[in-house]
Amino acid sequence: MKVLAVTWRRTWKIADPLSRINKDVKVVNLNFHPGKNTIHKTYKKIKSEITRFEPDIVMVDALYVGGLITGTICKQKSITFVVRSGGDPLRARDQAAQGHLSQKNLNKYLKIRIASQIDRMALRLADGRIVVSKSLKKDLTKKSNKSGKRFRVVPQPPKPEIREMDIEPDNTTTTLPKNITHNILTVTNLKYKGKFEGVKLLIDILKRILIKHPNWGYVIAGDGAYINQLKTYINRVVKHDDVKKRLYILGYVPDIGPLYKKSDIFAYVSEIDYYPNTILEAMSMGLPIIANKNRGIMEQINHRGNGILIDKENQSQIETIFLELMNDPQLRDELGSSAQRWVKQSHNLKTLGMDMVQALNQIYELDN
Repeated sequence: MKVLAVTWRRTWKIADPLSRINKDVKVVNLNFHPGKNTIHKTYKKIKSEITRFEPDIVMVDALYVGGLITGTICKQKSITFVVRSGGDPLRARDQAAQGHLSQKNLNKYLKIRIASQIDRMALRLADGRIVVSKSLKKDLTKKSNKSGKRFRVVPQPPKPEIREMDIEPDNTTTTLPKNITHNILTVTNLKYKGKFEGVKLLIDILKRILIKHPNWGYVIAGDGAYINQLKTYINRVVKHDDVKKRLYILGYVPDIGPLYKKSDIFAYVSEIDYYPNTILEAMSMGLPIIANKNRGIMEQINHRGNGILIDKENQSQIETIFLELMNDPQLRDELGSSAQRWVKQSHNLKTLGMDMVQALNQIYELDN
C-alpha cells in the first residue's frame, strides 16, 4: 500500500515517524500560507503529487483549505482519504473564536468561523481518522456518522528538539532573579479559554504556596487572545508583591527546551486537551508532572508512577501535592525519570511510524 501524507504545519508530527518506515510512504510539506493564488497553487501541488506518486491512501495532518482541496481530489480519483487529528478541530476553532470575541476582535472571530465551516466540509470527505488518544476517538465517534472502526489511535511524538535531549538550561534567554533557585513551569496556549482557566486555577493555588517558599517561582510560557486577561487576573488576585514578582508570563517562547531544563516541576491544567504535547515534552526532559484528570491526560500519566493526577475541584489536595513535590527532591527525580523512560519506550519514532501505517492500512481495507 502506497501512502501519501500531506502536511503544512508542525510537519514533524507525521514526517518523523513515517521517515523511519522503509515502505512506500511519501510526506509532502505544502508550506501553506494564505495569500494571493494560494488555493490555485495548493490545488496544483497536491494534484501533481498524487498523479506522480499514485497513492492508495492519502492522509492530511491539518484541515482548512489544504484539507478540503486534498479531500476533494481524493474523491475525484477514488483514493481513500484520511484526516489525522491531535484534538477536536471544530471544538478548538470554537474556543479560539470565543477568545477573539471576548477581545472584541470581530475580524479574527469571523475568519475563524469561516475556517470552521471549511474544516467541516473537509471532514465530511474523510473515509477515516487517525487520532492521538482513546478519549479523542470516543468523543469524535459520537459526533460522527462513521463507524468506530474508521477511527484509529496513534499517539504523536514530542518535538524534535526536545527528543534530542542535548539542550542546555543556560541557552534560555529567560532570566530569573538570583533568589529563585527552583521553578514551576506551565507551557500552554492562551488562545483557548479552557487552558486559560487552567492557568488561573494554578495561580490561585500557587499564590498561597509561594508566600512561604521565597526561593520558588512560577513561569507561564504561551501566547494567545487571553494573555492580557491573564495579566489582569494576576494583578487583581495576587496581593503579595513579592509573590507577584515571582510570577512570570513570557508569552510565546520559540526555543522552549532550555526552559524545561531550567524547571523543577511541570504543572498543567486544561479541560480541552486530548493528548497535550507539552506533557510529552516535559516528560522527555525528565520533569515531574502535576496535571488534572481529563481525557487523554489520563492516558499519558500513570498516577504516582510517571506523574501525579489531580482533581481540579479539590484545591486543598492540589496544594498538598505541590508542597509534597516541592519539599521532596528525591520524589521529583523518581517521577521525572519514570516519565522520561515511559516517553522513550512508548513514543519511539519507528514504532509510531509502523503503528501509523498499520492504522492507515486498516482504514484502507474497509473500502477495498
